[in-house]
Amino acid sequence: MQVFDDALAVWRGTGVSIAIDTLPAQCQRCPALRLCNGDCPKHRLANGRSALCEGYQDFFTWSAPYMRVMRDLLAQHRSPVELMVMLRQQPI
Repeated sequence: MQVFDDALAVWRGTGVSIAIDTLPAQCQRCPALRLCNGDCPKHRLANGRSALCEGYQDFFTWSAPYMRVMRDLLAQHRSPVELMVMLRQQPI
């Protein structure tokens, strides 16, 4: 999934970023900006925000703890797949 791959690249510090000053003030203050990078210009509405903004915010908020674990596993030269094993061992 491209959004997931892009977000993971940003968490790892290898993502591509855009000129922040070209985005609306609301986007510039958004905690998800470093993950969505303002999205693709073709998805932006007349107000400058992405049509996918709300969904991105929900996804990034929900996935943040898992992304951090995967980032840490990669930093330890371990497979992010280990996260799935950890999640299976947790009681529901």
